[in-house]
Amino acid sequence: MSTLAVVFDGGFQRRSDGAIGLPDKLVTGMLAYQARWPGSVALVARANDTDGPYNLGTQWREPGSLPFDILLDDDFNTTVDKLRPALAMLPTKAAIRYRATAPYVVVTEKSALQELRAQLSLGLAAAAIPRAFAGSLRRHQQYTAAVKAARGLQCNGYPAWDAFARHSTKPLLFFDTRLGAADVTAAKQLRTGVQRPLRLAFSGRLSGDKGPSYAVDAQRRLAAEGLPVRLTMFGSGPLLDELTQGAGPGVTFAGDVSFSPEWVNRIPQEVDLMVLPHPQGDPAGTYLEAAGLGVPFVAFDNLAARALSKREGLGWCVPIGDTRQLARLIRELNSSSSRVAEASERGVAFMTEHSYEREFDRRVEHLQSCL
Repeated sequence: MSTLAVVFDGGFQRRSDGAIGLPDKLVTGMLAYQARWPGSVALVARANDTDGPYNLGTQWREPGSLPFDILLDDDFNTTVDKLRPALAMLPTKAAIRYRATAPYVVVTEKSALQELRAQLSLGLAAAAIPRAFAGSLRRHQQYTAAVKAARGLQCNGYPAWDAFARHSTKPLLFFDTRLGAADVTAAKQLRTGVQRPLRLAFSGRLSGDKGPSYAVDAQRRLAAEGLPVRLTMFGSGPLLDELTQGAGPGVTFAGDVSFSPEWVNRIPQEVDLMVLPHPQGDPAGTYLEAAGLGVPFVAFDNLAARALSKREGLGWCVPIGDTRQLARLIRELNSSSSRVAEASERGVAFMTEHSYEREFDRRVEHLQSCL
């Protein structure tokens, strides 16, 4: 029986009783591979002793209760060699460290340029910037070499596709979400129509790379200007206490809710506009999952949000870090609910074509074609 090894570039907490903290989204993806792959599927990752990773719906799970194997080891090359899989799926950073013998496919979502921009957004000292640029160039060369040597390439979103597709003989563009066709259909019945003032929400890890403080600041600005918008914060993370203490009366913290059914039911009923001011350009599934539920976004002009805004019309962007313009944009949209409604329809149409089921069908077909 052939095995598909899914290598995760990161770690998961493991308790003394053997239970592992796994996010719902990851488990759902692994189950999708298992249902479609003609053989067994194994998740390969590191054991992580630190707190986190603050993904929505992270739960303690017994490995034996899942239909796929979970192998936690610091040396993923040795683990993959022991598995002797028919194919390994490797994120870009793992691909440049790959020394095992199994054929592999690279799964990428960020270019070296995006990673550099993320570094710069953290406020590097002037003396460190030349070294950061040199490191970015080196990583770009390493990533490109790994893609060229792979059997195939799967690009999560337009920025990764634009950066790497030309270097692969078998590339695939996909959009990584967990929003199913039934969720999109059900949301049409749940949506209450665009209300005024707009009901806002942030969703994601409450950490600096996701920019939750910018969302809270935009709400504070609007409230000070007399627009009583309310903001619901979905998620948990290291900034929770700081945000809770600094938020005004119009901000509600919903906590770390399950993706399904709670999040997919609440978003179309309770939210008109997602506020997702991520300083970094990772292709967060929240952009698309909210859009498929009929809720467009306002965001910072990172590569991922910009592509979905310009190419698909799923939301709007302002310069990174500019909460004044973010608040101004929300105020403008509040005065033009038809623009929000039109973007809502575009999001539903796009995610009908790129539902979770369709994307995983395409991805596994692509993997099989790479054997």
